[in-house]
Amino acid sequence: QKLENTHVVIIAGEPGIGKTTLANHLALYYVEKGFEFYNIENSINEAEEIFDADTKQFFYFDDFLGSNYLEAIENKKDSHIMNFIERVKKNKNKRFVLTSRTNIFNRSLLLSDTLKNKHIEKDKFIIEIDTLTDIEKANILYNHIWHSNLEDNYINELYKNIKYKNIISHQNFNPRIIEFITNIDSNIVECKKYWNFIQDKLNNPKDIWKNTFDIQSDEFVRSLVVLSVFNGNNIYENDLKDAYNRYNKLRKLQNPSHISKDFYSVIEEVVKYFL
Repeated sequence: QKLENTHVVIIAGEPGIGKTTLANHLALYYVEKGFEFYNIENSINEAEEIFDADTKQFFYFDDFLGSNYLEAIENKKDSHIMNFIERVKKNKNKRFVLTSRTNIFNRSLLLSDTLKNKHIEKDKFIIEIDTLTDIEKANILYNHIWHSNLEDNYINELYKNIKYKNIISHQNFNPRIIEFITNIDSNIVECKKYWNFIQDKLNNPKDIWKNTFDIQSDEFVRSLVVLSVFNGNNIYENDLKDAYNRYNKLRKLQNPSHISKDFYSVIEEVVKYFL
């Protein structure tokens, strides 16, 4: 409905939540209705060059801000994207779907006056795992099992004593974890250890967060998370602010960007995602 009304949707969500899967299904739906499909791989200029006002066109930009979102904003790519969005909105023959990781999208909103002033949040459709029912989670699990190369004895481990219900009801249920635990090699995990392996990955889904924390976040974000976590419990804002400033000074952290890295700027990013 959002795509029909505004012609543009930004699908934001955590890693592995199903953003790309949903975008692919939307693309198939519109291709069936006669839209030509265009995958934007690097620059919005690609879409500008093939834009034809009278042709039904579906544009898809996966991870449109990317991990180098600071560079994108500093090089005014956010302005190019917003100009193209405005162009698509005015044309009934166009549909534009973009995906972004929640942390990247939220940080870009904080840092980009262009995205803020154009009220881009109105076009955002956030996928949250909380919106999935138990039946939908069961379907996701079943689908991954069906398409996996799991041997029968491994699959039986999931059905024995209805263990699969523990997966569906687990607080850390995430499609990417489900993909991870159903794509294992019998040479790596023995059948008799398979259920313990599953429980371990669900209880401690570090594989999902490692890349986001280590690669997609900067030193300032990481230092604030570390200080909060290693405090062991709640921490007062003034104490955290004092620790943050002293910690960064001790580590001699340098800010390579003109973007502010003061405590209040970073806390906004961190609270929306990690904490």
